[in-house]
Amino acid sequence: MITGFEITQDEWNQTPQPVRTAATSLQHQLYILNARLSVYQKQNIDLQAKVESGERIQREQADEITRLKSKVSELKERLQQNSANSSLPPSSDSPFQPPNHRRSPSERKRGAQMGHQGVGRQLLPIADVNKVIDLRPDRCSACGSLLLGEDFRPARRQTIELVSGQAFVTEYRNHSLRCLACRKLTRSKWSENAVTGTFGASVSAMIAYLTGRLNLSQRDAVEAMRELFRLKIGLGSISALQRRVSERLAEPVAQAFEFVQQQTSQCVDETGWQENNQLNWLWVNCTEQVTVFQIQTGRGQTDAQTIIDEEETGVVTTDRYPGYNFLQGWRRQICWAHLKRDFVAMTEREDAESKNIGEKLLTETKKVFELFAKVRDGTLEHCRLRPLIEPTRKRVKELFEIGSQIENRKTAAVCRHILKIYRSLWTFVRVAEIEPTNNRAERALRRAVLWRRKSFGTQSETGSRFVERILTVVTTLRQQRRSVLDYLKTACAAKAMKQTGTELSLQII
Repeated sequence: MITGFEITQDEWNQTPQPVRTAATSLQHQLYILNARLSVYQKQNIDLQAKVESGERIQREQADEITRLKSKVSELKERLQQNSANSSLPPSSDSPFQPPNHRRSPSERKRGAQMGHQGVGRQLLPIADVNKVIDLRPDRCSACGSLLLGEDFRPARRQTIELVSGQAFVTEYRNHSLRCLACRKLTRSKWSENAVTGTFGASVSAMIAYLTGRLNLSQRDAVEAMRELFRLKIGLGSISALQRRVSERLAEPVAQAFEFVQQQTSQCVDETGWQENNQLNWLWVNCTEQVTVFQIQTGRGQTDAQTIIDEEETGVVTTDRYPGYNFLQGWRRQICWAHLKRDFVAMTEREDAESKNIGEKLLTETKKVFELFAKVRDGTLEHCRLRPLIEPTRKRVKELFEIGSQIENRKTAAVCRHILKIYRSLWTFVRVAEIEPTNNRAERALRRAVLWRRKSFGTQSETGSRFVERILTVVTTLRQQRRSVLDYLKTACAAKAMKQTGTELSLQII
């Protein structure tokens, strides 16, 4: 008998058998459906809980995404900040970024425009002149008669030198006298000192020293000349004197350039340099006693071949930049200081393989530096370096081979690239004059980088020539412990190029 219905036993007994069978079957199916309903209701409650949990996680993820997008936007904005859109100083702008023009460039040429009222240097009053030299003609240029009389309005020129820490003004007066016989007007010739310009050699040398050695800006140089020597000088005169000094330094710098390319040990490096808002490159070739700089338009292999003579046999120390790959392996030394930075970068990556490889390479690098330090201070003879460094050499190669096979693409790429130039890692073991780092060139570039941060580069080719020549002179003389100011005074003297060629040499004679 089925339950759950108001059916008596008698009524159930009177029910035909087929109906009772069908009713029993329906009741059984009802039990099954109720059981399933209970399960489904429980599953529905669980699913609703999961949905609610998923919605909560989705809301949290959406909030996190919004926060991260805001952070990324903030970082991008900070990355794009420069002196034109923030309070950052102009010196913080990267030379590798295009200049930030706040206004549209004018179609006018640089400098004074047509119709501009010029500002020339006026002659100093007689009271400020320390010495007067009268230039009078003796004979008439036409008939040769003796000239007498006086010129009350002679042509005047003044030159200024620095004597005993003060400005010394010499005035040259060129008289014109009329011949009493033929009435021909004869003017005396200007002396050689009178035609060299308003400022003498000592002033030119001091300007070059202030701007090229002490890295003063042109405006600071104007103030320094006024405060130190009571000499008033304009910005235009600063540029003119720099150009004059640059011309006097051209020949000794060219000789120094040829000299460094012939040396056994050369350290070469480069850095960005702006010329007229265009990215150029300042190259340096540094030897033990002479260092030369050169500004070029590019950073490629052709530019490297200009600073390095392919026909010479000296060893060149460089970083891993591919522009130097034209050098044969035996003629190149890879800088271990740059390699150390690559190894440090490996240790800072997230994967364990890169960390492991980087730490082991840093350990071997420390051994390399320790052994070379003993060679440098004389406690280890160079001929004994090879057998001592051989185990480190083999271990380093094994680590590079392992690193080239790991999953991290950056680490593997660095290891594969170093394996291609592996021979050039150990040139310092074979050649005694070679160091394993390029620190000499980087130290030389430091002065140029400071100059770039203050001046933002140069505005013309003439300015670039002055920069590379004065940097060559200053860096070389400081290497040789020679006086920079005395050298510049000699170079700027009127007849220096003819009379003191030996003194102008930047090489150790």
